[in-house]
Amino acid sequence: MKIQFIKKKVVSNNQENSDKMKAIYQQQQQVSIEQIENCYSIDFSNGCKTIAVGEEQIIKVYSFTLNSINLINKLFGHRNEISILKFMLKSNHLVSSSLDGSISIWSQCLLAKPLKILKLVNHLKGILCYTINSDENLIITGSYDSTMNVWIKKENFWLCSQKLTDHSSAVYGISINENQNKLISCGHDNQILVFSIHYFRDTQFLTKMQSINVDLYGFRLCFINNNIFVFQPNNDENLFVYELNDNDGKFIKTKEIGLYNGIYCYEFFPQQYIREKQLLINKNGYHINILRYKLNQEFVLEQSINFDHYFIFGSLSYNGEYLATWDWKTKQIQIRKYQEN
Repeated sequence: MKIQFIKKKVVSNNQENSDKMKAIYQQQQQVSIEQIENCYSIDFSNGCKTIAVGEEQIIKVYSFTLNSINLINKLFGHRNEISILKFMLKSNHLVSSSLDGSISIWSQCLLAKPLKILKLVNHLKGILCYTINSDENLIITGSYDSTMNVWIKKENFWLCSQKLTDHSSAVYGISINENQNKLISCGHDNQILVFSIHYFRDTQFLTKMQSINVDLYGFRLCFINNNIFVFQPNNDENLFVYELNDNDGKFIKTKEIGLYNGIYCYEFFPQQYIREKQLLINKNGYHINILRYKLNQEFVLEQSINFDHYFIFGSLSYNGEYLATWDWKTKQIQIRKYQEN
């Protein structure tokens, strides 16, 4: 079943909406940053007062307000380009991964003397994706080496408790559901895998529940709730919606949502769903598509930002108030702020 929608005004990176409809994310010109080097990941701290930005193998830390953005530190410790940055919301530790195959966990004191608490190494190739559970004691990583590692926190240490080899090629996307008991992954092998997360005493382990074959591999997927997830195939103008079948407990594709635009895409820039605002961010080709999930279980395209190139990276802040991006054409870190329509 294909879902039709009314496309709202498309915005380019050089102009905002010219009609009466106001873009829900409006660019804040006063806080852009010029950056020539590639940036694959950006993240906001809890409270949005700090931004971490990848610049090749360096992490730049900025203080942030709507009036100013200032560089306050640089973190060194990876031997290859930074692939993902993520602030933990409870501890405010910064987690970084790299194409050197390692993960680093940094102390929350990023202003004066940032301390690398731990370095986790168990992948043979670069890390492409990871997710952290809500208790912040479980990290699951996916890599070019086709494996996923399950990292469990034991007191103040992280241990790799499980290596999953169910994918036969690079693992591009990972997401945990609302109840923290299911995980989905997608890879270059044209598969979506569904895992059950089991908790026994102070240990978690994963078992595969389902394999879903797709015609086109995709770089990103995301749980909307416990029963619904979305998947973006590469080079496709449709977003796929999968729902849990109560009869057999398997996920099946139920909808396709037409989006801008299915030209070749790229790794990184994971999908995010902000439950408080019912907003899904989905990068596809040249566009960042912002969709709202309605109570009638339909998705409405609220905004599509056209960067005129597929080399776009970024993220929403944890509360959905800000969208930060870096793109190849402008070579800028751009900040957009959420506005109610």
